[in-house]
Amino acid sequence: MTPAGAGGTTIETAPVLDAPLVMPGEPCTSPVTFLGAYAGDLDDAAMAHIDYFRTALSPSIPADFPWVQYNTWFSYPCDLDAGELLGEAEIAADLGCDIFYVDAGWWEGSPRVDVRDRFAGGLGTWRQNREKFPHGLRAFAEDVRGMGMRFGLRVEPERLDLRTHAQATWDPSWLATNDRGIIRADWPPDTETAMRCFGLSEVQRWALDWISELVSTLNLAWLKWEAN
Repeated sequence: MTPAGAGGTTIETAPVLDAPLVMPGEPCTSPVTFLGAYAGDLDDAAMAHIDYFRTALSPSIPADFPWVQYNTWFSYPCDLDAGELLGEAEIAADLGCDIFYVDAGWWEGSPRVDVRDRFAGGLGTWRQNREKFPHGLRAFAEDVRGMGMRFGLRVEPERLDLRTHAQATWDPSWLATNDRGIIRADWPPDTETAMRCFGLSEVQRWALDWISELVSTLNLAWLKWEAN
């Protein structure tokens, strides 16, 4: 540690593998800046950073990772039907896939469309779409696991469909703004969307709470957090 004078800066350094042990439920604040030495070009610098992340920061990964996955998006976009997808899951299991995951369109307010730039409808509700999954995602996930695969799901907590305010769990004060007002997204064109401000502690708590509940309730082994 370097001494800090009046108005000075204190710098704490640690060896590569001197990472804190964080128990379940305990908070952990990561360093603001990583400073390290490396030999070579920028590619070597990137690899040194990746090695540090994997050895000191990242949780351990299963021995059989990476997993072969089936992703609903490439065949169906948001045109999801539980019965049809279970048929796909049987094929995926026979082919040896490790994980079956449902991409965009599983939430309430998402229409059944197979166009790839029509996925934003209903964003913000984060409730299961019972028209697409009549028995619920938990039952669907159990069927997938019964075939010997893990189950995964896609989320996009930053973006919301502005039409969902009446039935969703977000507050207008959570919207990200600039000097021109609410920061809106021009794409995709199926609805008018805006972005939440994750600089707000209440937005962070909201996201942590519902995503944690989603992972726990559905016993998710794979979470695709996508910010388009």
